Amino acid sequence: MDARLPKTRNPDRLPRGTGKRQGSRPAGRGSPSKRNEDARREGEARFRSAFETTGHGMAITALDGRFVDVNEALTKIVGYGQDELQRRDFQSITHPDDLEADLGYMKRLLAGEDRTFEMEKRYVHKDGRTIWVQLNVGLIRGPRGQPLYFVAQIHDITEREEEERARRLTEAALTQAQKLAKLGYYRWSKSQQKLIECNDDYLRIFGLAPGSIAGNLKGVEPYLHPDDRRRVIQAYRAVEAEGRAVQLEFRILRTDGAVRYLRDLNEPELSAAGPPDIWFGTVQDITEQKEMEIRLSELATVDELTG
Repeated sequence: MDARLPKTRNPDRLPRGTGKRQGSRPAGRGSPSKRNEDARREGEARFRSAFETTGHGMAITALDGRFVDVNEALTKIVGYGQDELQRRDFQSITHPDDLEADLGYMKRLLAGEDRTFEMEKRYVHKDGRTIWVQLNVGLIRGPRGQPLYFVAQIHDITEREEEERARRLTEAALTQAQKLAKLGYYRWSKSQQKLIECNDDYLRIFGLAPGSIAGNLKGVEPYLHPDDRRRVIQAYRAVEAEGRAVQLEFRILRTDGAVRYLRDLNEPELSAAGPPDIWFGTVQDITEQKEMEIRLSELATVDELTG
């Protein structure tokens, strides 16, 4: 998309449209025109005060994108001084990946399809770093409906975006770590006596296809090895009654007949409403480790017997 908007004269100040007509007589103090002029000046003064003192960035741009006026808050956001910005247009400091969408919204305003728009976009700071902003833009029209200039409010949301990005990276890293460690994740409801959430690795550990039993998984109990069932169920019931964490190791019988050793580590989600109802935890298949321990124990027993 062309990075330009329609050319327009760049005004040195806010369009007023109230210049004195040639040959007209001065208005009297109490005349309607004098009151209108006073009201206009008062309105401009209020706008100017709000424009200069607000805590977020504000800009007035010509229809082709050139900065006509900016406040101090915007200069702090983008790193350019007021004089520097007034020699530029918003296109020159907008991140290239966001420019097409920005121009598209502004052209809709000029065409009368929208009255305002808002978007999250990136500016390129004077020092080269990326700044995320929440942009709210309106188009000011003259008395005959002709477009005059754009007014924009700019809120710096860089910190929020960086925190959100860090959260996404952490979640991605945790998911990858769980896959590498073959960890199954789950959340268990005491009141419902069933799982309310689990990941695909949890299902794979039990020999189940992802999505095959969504919302209908009773946890580990149906798969417990007969020799471990009583011990494990008693431990779970005690944990639920006491509202505490637990780590258990036990065997399961999968639907394919395979015996697997698991390590379950879980703890309650604290609730201000009363005793915990939800436990979250991880399950890890430790079969290879256990089989190795059993084999080493058997070899040690043989060594003792053979002297």
